[in-house]
Amino acid sequence: MGHDSDFQFGFKVGRSTEDAILKLRHVVEESHSKYALAIPLDISGAFDNLWWPSLVNILRARGCPANIFRVLKDYRHDRKVIIQGTHQECSKKVTKGTPQGSIFGPIA
Repeated sequence: MGHDSDFQFGFKVGRSTEDAILKLRHVVEESHSKYALAIPLDISGAFDNLWWPSLVNILRARGCPANIFRVLKDYRHDRKVIIQGTHQECSKKVTKGTPQGSIFGPIA
């Protein structure tokens, strides 16, 4: 997709937290600045909290093709989580998130 960055370590095959720390250390050691500031970013649950209306608006604003919109609409249609107990079943409509391993999850 052309959005890969040498500074991304999450969801990248062969990358680890240790690699991120070593890269940061290298950048700081090579700098001629007197001070260094790091702001680590770990967005826990980012894909679990993806709000579908926002995704639709972003895709629409970026000119997403109609066929992709149809796939997304079908993907979101009538989704629910069902918990099956011994004597009872409980269900809840799902309005956000991506199932683990889905095509809308992070690229590995």
